[in-house]
Amino acid sequence: MSQSNTPASPAALLKTEAQLLEHFVNGESVEEIAAAAANAPEPVFLAVAFASQEVRQQTFERWRSRQVALLVESNQTVSDYLEGDCDAAVAAAYRGGLLPLESLSAGIAAAAHEKEMAVQAAALAASERLDKVLRKLVSGTTASCTAWSLVPGGIVIDEAGGLKLFTSNRVARDFAATSGKRCFCGTIEYRGEYLG
Repeated sequence: MSQSNTPASPAALLKTEAQLLEHFVNGESVEEIAAAAANAPEPVFLAVAFASQEVRQQTFERWRSRQVALLVESNQTVSDYLEGDCDAAVAAAYRGGLLPLESLSAGIAAAAHEKEMAVQAAALAASERLDKVLRKLVSGTTASCTAWSLVPGGIVIDEAGGLKLFTSNRVARDFAATSGKRCFCGTIEYRGEYLG
């Protein structure tokens, strides 16, 4: 077979890797090693089929290293993982063909999961910060108020320019009526397309 400049499908690549490792590198007989070399994706495997296990292992690792290089060129996810989300020593081991391709997939999945968890944690922290701000700014909130119950529904601007937010327009009007000042009362309306 001739060497390809594009990586095989992930499933085919993992299958080829497993077969080469089992039958070419760790084959128990000359026949098994020769058959694996004949079915290998590159002619170099045939050239070293009768060499020592160490040489066969090195040939296999060079092949795996080339597959990683092809994946980096053709798959942005793999490239991003090896360039930024992976420990430098581990990335070097992948690029050197020393680590299984299957563990590369697992590493990418783990890094994606960590990023997703970080995004969720950041969103939760932002939501908690917003809740604290709203608790301070919106009159009439209690410790049990969360999420939508913290969103102001009424606003009062008094004659001195003071501004107060209230949980509802009714509460805002009640405040204005008892404040002893001239006030502007308004209802705060939210449109779904502006909500995050």
